[in-house]
Amino acid sequence: MFRGIQSPIPSISTYSAEEGKSFYEKISSVEQIWNFRSVGTGHSITIKARIALQDVWKMKKYDWDDPLPKEQQEVWNKIFKKMESLKTIRFPRRLKPDDSTGNSQLHIFSDASVRAYGAAAYLRWPRPGGAEVRLVAAKARVAPIRQTTILRLELMAALLASRLAKTVYDEFKIKPSSVVLWTDSMIVLAWIQAETTTLKPFVGVRITEIQTSWEQRCWRFVPTDLNPADDLSRGIPVQKLSERWMKGSALLRDNPEQWSSNPSTEKTEIPEVKSPKPIVSMQKSVTFPIIDPRDSRTGENYAESPPIASGLLRMLGLQNNVKMDFSSQKSSGDVLDKASPEGARRLEATV
Repeated sequence: MFRGIQSPIPSISTYSAEEGKSFYEKISSVEQIWNFRSVGTGHSITIKARIALQDVWKMKKYDWDDPLPKEQQEVWNKIFKKMESLKTIRFPRRLKPDDSTGNSQLHIFSDASVRAYGAAAYLRWPRPGGAEVRLVAAKARVAPIRQTTILRLELMAALLASRLAKTVYDEFKIKPSSVVLWTDSMIVLAWIQAETTTLKPFVGVRITEIQTSWEQRCWRFVPTDLNPADDLSRGIPVQKLSERWMKGSALLRDNPEQWSSNPSTEKTEIPEVKSPKPIVSMQKSVTFPIIDPRDSRTGENYAESPPIASGLLRMLGLQNNVKMDFSSQKSSGDVLDKASPEGARRLEATV
């Protein structure tokens, strides 16, 4: 996967946007440029072409073989013209300097914008004259067509960084001494430190995967102006390709002891948290009035009437607790005598 060679970017001269070129041929041309992305070193440039492809796709007007309109042809002419200078760019693919004095460290940076998100991996090597940083690999994705929040895109970038770190780490036979993952989102850091059961499904599922792959101490905060993945999510001119994107963040050339500690996330207001469910008590106190079972006019005892007594017992749920014999006239006291202790208590409490 990682070879010690100089990797050139293929010539773009054959990819000019000719009049009448179809949507399918545009994708084919951009795919040829992406082929040099075997490890993603050119994603900070080609991401603009991928965003342009998504814009054409969102129009929903063109079939695969339909020619693009004149205004879209002009957009693509500008994109390919800027990419012409890519054929002069060379990336050093030998990942270990000859004069390195220790083991490497693997650093993964993630970032997102409204149009794209991604992650970039770098190796940091200690050297006598100072640390040297080499770009290892990168991954980029255009943002979903359905609009989503920038915080969710930052989370998706962090998940992409987690997966990229695992892929690169597993690929090396000589493992880096440490793995550090960087994000410029304090919300993402707070999510990583939270209990996943308290988070909504979209966030909780992704944070669970991140926490399963890497310990929380592996994650650190990086300011946006020092985050090389910012070039990946927004795209950069070809002239800047050999700067921060190729050389890595300036903080990696400092002594690790000089790296600032993570800001506290205790006061960070965390979104995407489940609302606490209210506790509802199903118990209800019911008071029955004291009823005289005897009719004040006739003196008849209603409790001694079989239909009324049976209906009363069914209403109170005592029909299984009381054995009644209506073959002879019995008082309500006799009914209680026949009832089980529990049924008697319930009957006395209500009647």
